[in-house]
Parts: sequence; C-alpha cells; structure tokens
Amino acid sequence: MDSKINAYVLKIMILLYIIIFCLLGFFLIYDFQIIWLCFMILFGSLGLLFYIICQHYQKQMTYLIQQCESIIEDQSMLPMDGEGTISILSFQLSTLQKRYHALLQTMSQEQIKLKDYIENISHQLKTPMTSMRLNEEMLMECLQGQELSKVQHIYQQTLKIETLVNDLLTLALLDSHSIQFQFQLEDITMMIEDIENDLDYLMTQHDVHIHLQTTIPNIMCDYKWFKEALINILKNCIEYSQHQTVDIHIDETETLIRIVIRDYGQGFSKEDLKHIFERFYRGQNKQKNGIGIGMAMVKEIVEAHHGSIHIYNQNGAVFEIYLPKIFAKKKL
Repeated sequence: MDSKINAYVLKIMILLYIIIFCLLGFFLIYDFQIIWLCFMILFGSLGLLFYIICQHYQKQMTYLIQQCESIIEDQSMLPMDGEGTISILSFQLSTLQKRYHALLQTMSQEQIKLKDYIENISHQLKTPMTSMRLNEEMLMECLQGQELSKVQHIYQQTLKIETLVNDLLTLALLDSHSIQFQFQLEDITMMIEDIENDLDYLMTQHDVHIHLQTTIPNIMCDYKWFKEALINILKNCIEYSQHQTVDIHIDETETLIRIVIRDYGQGFSKEDLKHIFERFYRGQNKQKNGIGIGMAMVKEIVEAHHGSIHIYNQNGAVFEIYLPKIFAKKKL
C-alpha cells in the first residue's frame, strides 16, 4: 500500500513540475493574468499535496513509536498494514516484540531456578558454619593459655569465612537479579542513625563520628539494601579517616539526589581508583580482614537503584552517589 502511494505521489509531483515549467514559459511570452492565477493554484496544490504526504508519514511514525512503547510495557500491538518500507519495519518490530517477550519469560524462569539454587547453597554452607562457630565459642570458655589462643585464631578465621560466604551469596543474588527491591520513600536521617548504631563499635575504636547535612528528608530506595551499601562505604571511611568526622552531605537537583560522603583521610592511589569496584581487588592500603568485594557490592546495589557512584580524592576520599528522584519506567 505504501509503495503504491509513493509511486502515485511521485507521478503527480513530476506532472505538476512539468505544468509549472510550461506555465512559466507562457508567462514570459504572454502577460496574461489567467496564467498567473493558474500558476498560483498549482503552487497551492503542490503545498497541499506536501502537507498530505507529511501527515501520512507523521501517522506512520506515531504508530511506530506506540509500537516501541508496547514492547517496553509488555503489551501486544498489531503490525502496520501495507507493503512499504515503514510497514516492513513495523512487522520487524512486531517479530522483535514476540522474541523479546519470550526471552524475558525464559530469563524469569531461569532466575527463579537460580535463586532457589543459591538459597539451597546458602543453607548448606551456613548450617555447618554456624555449628563450627558455636562449638568454638564453647571451647573458648573451657580452654586457657596456648590452647585458647589457637582456638581464638580458628574462631576469627571462621568468622572471616562466614562473612565471605554471606557476601558472595549476596553478590550472586544481585548478579542473578533474584532480589526483589522494595522502593519507597525512606527517612534518610533515621537510616543514618541506624547505621551509627550498627557501627558504634567501629566509631568508638577509631574515635570518629558521622556528621549528616541534608536538604531533603526522604529518598526513594530499598531501606535494607541501600543501608547495606552506605554501611560498606562508611566502614571504609571510618577505618581510613585521619579526622574525627566523616561528613555526609545530601542535596537534590530537579531530577537527581546527590549523596556525598567524605572521610578526610589519605584517599586512594591513582591505581586503586581504576580498580576500586573490581571484585577481590585489595588496594595498597588494604586491611588485613578485607576481602575486596565491599565496593563491588556497593556498586551493584546503587545500580540496582538506577543510580551511579563515583569515587575521587579531594582532601581525602570522596564518594558521590546519584539517584533518580523518580523512576520513569519500572522495567529499567
């Protein structure tokens, strides 16, 4: 249908151009007003024809846009009828829609299987780990001297393995998109107070306190997981801070929320900044108990919130997190 219309329009336009050139020739020879009137009518007809063609293609483009939106929103929509190039594109989009939705369904089923698999592994690992830790705690109450020192060392290694297992399982869940984030407005001041309570032992040990300055009361996030990300960042800041304060500044623009965390420490080396989000990367100022996946987990959580995180040095290490104020599409 489109090809027939295009051929018909092309013939009319060629005919109109021939007539216009003929009239121009007569106009130069005979100064008749009727020829001038015909000339104006033909130009008006040409403009009207151009308008009709534009409207036709505008409708086709609008239909293609709606078809693309239906793919995003997981809705069915029939392809455009016709034989032209745009109709072929519409048919290809319809085919893409069917394959895309079939792929999403398959991925969803695989995610459920992977989630069950990870949960099963988690149970199989955590049960013996918990048993080992409890037995070691009982032994430490009974032993003394060198034997107690050896059991304490084993106990610390057990705790380290337990932490590693938990972090790896969390990363696996994030990678498989098996975690269902519950986004809602959360009180940021209350969240920071909870974090301070959780990190009280560390803050006391390093004589550091957290100072919060915010221009907004709430942020859109999953409370549990975003708190986990902030705890990992603040742990790093407290351990490396050379100042008694770790500052948290929160402000907003029209579309974004910015969270800036600053520790006033020695910062990161240039080499560390390149690899800071890589898993199992341990920088030049690494901690003995660190395993190098804390920042990787932070990045995964922030990106799951449709945000981004950047780290740079400015009178110490600076962590900048950007979050959208509103999630435009739930399928992002």
